Amino acid sequence: MAKKGNTGSEQQGSPKRQQPSDKDRRHALATPPSDTIGQQGWVAATANVAALVEEATRKLQTEIATLQAEVRKLQADLAQVERRNRVALTHIVPERSGRLARLLPGRRKLPAWVREQVETLRKSRLFDTDWYLSHNPDVQSSGMDALSHFVLIGGFEGRKPNPVFDSRWYLETYPDVAQSGLNPLFHYFKFGAADKRAAGPSFDTAYYLERSPDVAASGMNPLVHYLRHGMKEGRIASRSRPLAKPPAAPEESVWSAAKPRANQAGAVVDIIVPVYRGYDDTLACIHSVLAAPVTTAFELVVIDDASPERALSAKLAELARMGLFTLLVNPRNLGFVGTVNRGMGLHADRDVVLLNSDTEVYNDWLDRLRSQAQGARVGSVTPFSTNATICSYPVTLRDNPEELEISFDALDSLAATANAGQSVDIPTAVGFCMYIPRACLKAVGLFDAETFGKGYGEENDFCRRAANTGWRNILAGDVFVRHTGEVSFADQAGESQTAAAKALLAKHPDYNAVVRDHIRSDPAARLRRRLDAARLKAHCGERSILHVTHNWGGGIGRHVQNMVEMLARDGVGGLLMTNVERGKPQVGIHSIDDINAANLLGLDIIADAAEIADLLPAAGVVRIHVHSLAGFPLEATDAVRRIAGLAGLAYDFTVHDYMAFCPRLTLVNGNGRYCGEKGLTACHSCIAVNGTPFGRVNANQWRRHFLQLLDGASHVFAPSRDACRRTSSYLRGREVLYRPHPHKAQRPGSLAMRWKKDDIFRIMIVGGINEQKGSRLLLAMAEDATRRKLPIEFTIVGHTDQDAAFAARANVTMTGRYREDDLFQLMRAQAAHAFFLSSLSPETFSYVLTAALEAGYPVAAFDLGAQAERLRELAPDTSLLLDEGLAGQPAKVNRALLEWIRTLKLPDDPPQMVDVTYAATEYYAGPLETNSEQD
Repeated sequence: MAKKGNTGSEQQGSPKRQQPSDKDRRHALATPPSDTIGQQGWVAATANVAALVEEATRKLQTEIATLQAEVRKLQADLAQVERRNRVALTHIVPERSGRLARLLPGRRKLPAWVREQVETLRKSRLFDTDWYLSHNPDVQSSGMDALSHFVLIGGFEGRKPNPVFDSRWYLETYPDVAQSGLNPLFHYFKFGAADKRAAGPSFDTAYYLERSPDVAASGMNPLVHYLRHGMKEGRIASRSRPLAKPPAAPEESVWSAAKPRANQAGAVVDIIVPVYRGYDDTLACIHSVLAAPVTTAFELVVIDDASPERALSAKLAELARMGLFTLLVNPRNLGFVGTVNRGMGLHADRDVVLLNSDTEVYNDWLDRLRSQAQGARVGSVTPFSTNATICSYPVTLRDNPEELEISFDALDSLAATANAGQSVDIPTAVGFCMYIPRACLKAVGLFDAETFGKGYGEENDFCRRAANTGWRNILAGDVFVRHTGEVSFADQAGESQTAAAKALLAKHPDYNAVVRDHIRSDPAARLRRRLDAARLKAHCGERSILHVTHNWGGGIGRHVQNMVEMLARDGVGGLLMTNVERGKPQVGIHSIDDINAANLLGLDIIADAAEIADLLPAAGVVRIHVHSLAGFPLEATDAVRRIAGLAGLAYDFTVHDYMAFCPRLTLVNGNGRYCGEKGLTACHSCIAVNGTPFGRVNANQWRRHFLQLLDGASHVFAPSRDACRRTSSYLRGREVLYRPHPHKAQRPGSLAMRWKKDDIFRIMIVGGINEQKGSRLLLAMAEDATRRKLPIEFTIVGHTDQDAAFAARANVTMTGRYREDDLFQLMRAQAAHAFFLSSLSPETFSYVLTAALEAGYPVAAFDLGAQAERLRELAPDTSLLLDEGLAGQPAKVNRALLEWIRTLKLPDDPPQMVDVTYAATEYYAGPLETNSEQD
């Protein structure tokens, strides 16, 4: 676990060799030999990739040839669809996947090449079925096997198979993959990972393997490792975070202002800096020591260990002549052990700090280290650092070279307050910065130069000798020292490391087991989490609201984003608590822009409720706002109440759907239609027959948990009066506050085409259309229009749970999934006359309806929920409200739509939507810092 500073040996006259870095040495000794990580990954394919691609293409062509008759018939329909599409090619479902989607329902058995890809991916552990279904409700409602859908269709549509792999990005970035016809994830698993191709913007395979040599050595697929282990461990998977600037030698002018620290008679501490290489690093280190505003009297001792860099030696001599430090020069290279032993022997009455020359210290760092060292039987003190194995921060056991959102000196200041006086015992110090009290040195002795030679393992041996005689080695959680670990120090590092490891184990056979037990228990995690929380507070503000929600995005994600942006204008920050894995209690606390607070990921909302309650005020949280617990275990409802109570925080609840009372979320029955809310007995029957997205649940127990959660809320909000009324009826008449969602109105101009006599009536539907959103009704309407030769065409901007069936209809156009920023452009391209909000359940708000009204479309919808309420208020003269009973009568709906458009008069200047915004105290109906017990 030792770190050597820049001291070493070099043979005179021999060619210079690239020196191994401290990082290499650190990993050899700080961590015991690791067990094999997971199961051994597959061996990278050695066959010629081009030949494999050619073979896959041949199989595909053979399959297509056997279906030639069906293809010819479908081509005519496809041409008609494409002619009417009027959108960019990036929004069209790829022709190949669309064709396969149409053919699939009629086939009893998947083609062999499809089965091969499905089975390979099933075994790969790269496809997350739960994640895919939760993000693709159309697939879930279709009943199709999720992985088969992804292999045949989803991958080519750009759907993601897990939170990290980006299918669209992979196909666009690697054209050879798109041309091969292989599913993108299958290609990555079989070939891409071995070629070190990135899996998306957030996962750089080459970078991950470079940063994780243990993964590279294991042979495990890097993305599999990241999904199963690395993400929870906080490993960095891409270079998206810029590296921190390397240390630089200070300007010449600063030295004259530095306080001399040589030959300090009254010093109580010697700071010993061994030097071998690194001009910039060394001078930056020395200046940081001299500039730090400490009160502890110290002498700075710099030891030039026969440095091969003449400019560095000359500069050290110059600065020493100014009295800035005591300079010792070894006549020959002694290595780290001999050099620091020489320094520790200078003054028999002083404590010592061994400080690598590639470090930087800040503020009153020495005062805090010394304070920690005065604890009972403390033999060594090590601070947090960027590169310090078990003392690394923000991610433990890793080098952390990335730039943070704050400076390192500010980080040290945060550590000083967040973890004031806090420490944990560790099995060994890390030698980059090691405070040793003189009493311990006298009792234990100096480093063992006879056994460990010039370096490697000597401080680990010292710490174990100290521990065996009753001294404690501690990590000071209130001190942070930067350590770049970039300065090289010695030749023949590999041989030295191997010999040192053997020598260390010979003296301390239990060393690996002791370190392994420490890593497993990780007592420093609480200190890292406290520091993460302090960083969130510094980043987001003194007062923040914690928004609790799922990680599925969609309308709730959009609302939370809008809330955070709105409250920021009042100086109120926003933090998120989201679930990590569906159905599991692990959650993450993070900022909306996701700064690297890796230690707050993976907390157990149930088991760690007390610690979470302690962390929230430390992160500046003054209030909790629950938006959705979809994907959380049911017991999370109790955990939220407990956390709020322990933290002394009020919490609020916003109704985005009807999950609190309907485990199917949206008050729909098995036909996707509004259930009528006929009581608990009917609810039990519905769940028994139709199930829920959360498995089989007990409706009574479900409602009891959520009612307790809502009963304890300071306020319950809903974005429509209809949602207020429905929710209040379940809460025994309790008031539910009306809060339309904050929204900045878009003004794209009127996009609706004016219908003229003899025009084909083009009606547009937007979004992900599943059964509850009216997919079955729409398909029946399209079939009715074809059968009766009605002048109606349907344009679906988005996707459905029956894409194949819709694509086969000549009077239906689909664009496929779209990006939110492209919505108005896509709407304009459809040249539609009107908009149909086909949802069969009572909406609570509907962002899709907002977009339709902003674009000036006349809107038809069923007369229920927020959709009816908002149309009556915002567009009474240009909307059509259909009786909910018509949901099962497609012919009557078609007739009503045609009659409506023929008599509809569009205004010359459609009304403009207005911004919806609130002040923080207005939205929350009072001061934010309201104690939960007072409510």
